[in-house]
Amino acid sequence: MFRIPHRLAALSVAPLAAAPLMAAFIALTAVPAHAATVGPQTLHGRTLELRGLVANVDVKVSSSAKDITVSADGPDDQVGRLTFHDEGEKALVKQEHRHHEHLNDEDFMTVTVTLPAGTSLAVDDFVGRVTAGDLNAALAVEDLHSGTITVGHVREASLEVSGSGDINLGDIDKALSVEISGSGKVRTGKTGGTVSMQINGSGNVDIAAVNGAVSAEIHGSGNVAIHAGKADPLVVEIAGSGDFTLDGSAAHQSISQSGSGRVHIRDAH
Repeated sequence: MFRIPHRLAALSVAPLAAAPLMAAFIALTAVPAHAATVGPQTLHGRTLELRGLVANVDVKVSSSAKDITVSADGPDDQVGRLTFHDEGEKALVKQEHRHHEHLNDEDFMTVTVTLPAGTSLAVDDFVGRVTAGDLNAALAVEDLHSGTITVGHVREASLEVSGSGDINLGDIDKALSVEISGSGKVRTGKTGGTVSMQINGSGNVDIAAVNGAVSAEIHGSGNVAIHAGKADPLVVEIAGSGDFTLDGSAAHQSISQSGSGRVHIRDAH
């Protein structure tokens, strides 16, 4: 609710005269006081790493781009703490944090990235949103605290959620590794290589199909659902109330359960 400051409320002003004053006051309060823009910055590397960002990030993969470009806009106390570096074959965009900092949605900056086709993406110590199309390269996520990462087709993926973050991916050509500590969720398309999953807490993993070795370790109430494909070999370990479901086939199984968790395999050999 908008509240009139005491000094303005105490003024003895005729209603018609007060209207323009109040309109001007509201207009002033609605304009962001400190906004900043940086970039586009040009970087070089086979991998782009986004480290420590509190942001909404939009990634465009371009077949015609030669360099990585990054721009940002938002509150100057956020944008002003960005640094840009080339570190060998890695380009790094880093945001320095203040201790015990609490941010609202309006404090998030917007970061726009263009990647040359074939550039890998790494996201570390992140809060916010990342949206990208088909990466067609490797994706690594470490310490997603909260927010959502949505990426299309990737070559391989290593995903770590430490909190309530969600990750949504398209098809994965090769290996998939998932580690969830908390209530995070990971959803992917088809996988073409080894799949390993570890859930500590109430997290969930949902995979369209597998084709290769699958291992799942669930400690707590987390769940794994695989909707099709063949797991060979399959190793499942459950300690708690979590469930593992494979609506496909499995061979060379090793199943270990303690607690009320359940393992369901549609076609077990």
